[in-house]
Amino acid sequence: MGRFRRFFKSTYRQVMSDIENPESMLKQYLKEMEKEIIVVKDVISKQIGYLQNFENQHKEAQLLVIKREKQAEIAAKAGEDALAKKATAEKIHYQAKIEEYATYIQETETGIADLKEKLYTLEREYLNLVDKKNSLIARISRAKAQNSIDQTLQSLQSEEILNDFQRIHDEINHLSGQKEVTKPNEIDELDEIDLRISKLKASE
Repeated sequence: MGRFRRFFKSTYRQVMSDIENPESMLKQYLKEMEKEIIVVKDVISKQIGYLQNFENQHKEAQLLVIKREKQAEIAAKAGEDALAKKATAEKIHYQAKIEEYATYIQETETGIADLKEKLYTLEREYLNLVDKKNSLIARISRAKAQNSIDQTLQSLQSEEILNDFQRIHDEINHLSGQKEVTKPNEIDELDEIDLRISKLKASE
């Protein structure tokens, strides 16, 4: 968490300067959160490994206590007082280790539970920010499109473009007028043929 807070503070000015590119800013922000989540998951994984080791050592210590106690009894019955004393001393040692490992196990379990809770909160906030990012990017996209449309409409209303369209319109009318003058209509040609045929029939 501390690394993430330091990142936020150190990049505050950069974020403010990059406000014109909010999509990139949001992606970078989420990228840092993803790194933080990965770090926390890695710590939890290692803590679970430590917990398993403590549990194994706890079980081994319990077995050694039982073993050394039986060995002390056997040595005492055989009259091996020195050996019995040594086995008893080791039994006491491992009894202390049982308590020590039990403390480690409890502390590690509590720490893992706390980290998992914080990870859950971090991942939930990350997902919330992803949703907000998508919403903001959608709003940015709409705003850019609306701004582009407004600029296009304003340019279409400019005097220069209106004059250009008027010139194009006048030029088309001019060319259309020339075409009508220089080339007869096909219907007119057909009417001329009909008229001449009628005259030929009348002269027969």
